[in-house]
Amino acid sequence: MTTVRGKKLTSKEAARLLSVSEASVKRWADSGLLPTAKTAGGHRRFRPEDVAAFKRSGVSEQNLRAIKTEFAARLRENAPEPAELDSEEALVEETFCALLNGRAEELSALLVNLHLHGQTVAAIADRFVCAAMRRVGDLWHKGELSVAQEHVATRTAMSALQNLQAVMDVPEENGLAALCC
Repeated sequence: MTTVRGKKLTSKEAARLLSVSEASVKRWADSGLLPTAKTAGGHRRFRPEDVAAFKRSGVSEQNLRAIKTEFAARLRENAPEPAELDSEEALVEETFCALLNGRAEELSALLVNLHLHGQTVAAIADRFVCAAMRRVGDLWHKGELSVAQEHVATRTAMSALQNLQAVMDVPEENGLAALCC
């Protein structure tokens, strides 16, 4: 691959160079392991030299698991204790507001809090995230939200769900779990 001086790589290009999935690259960027910059549209871009340095560092899967465990512990510590669980409608509204305003950390804390208080990941996705995203889609369809606002909401949902994935319990029999959106 030839690079133009100063050209930054997309997540897909960085993933190809590192022989990993785009999700791994995005997770490493979000956790600060892989330096990144954001475009005006909010997309991640990577300097080729940073990707090369990351590859040379030889980050092992064991190190990455330890980092994921530490990240999950921080999410758990920062999840606010609810005075009482709000009504489902109020939680959907809170999810919607966080999505629309791009508050991924706030939404992550809410989703982790719900999970820590007994909600399954499937229920969180179906009852709260999907309901709020459906509202985003409906408002976009009516012309009440811009494409940019819809993109912010989508990126926020994906980021929060990736953070929720960090605290998911993975079955011991095969160590695999899937969280798709």
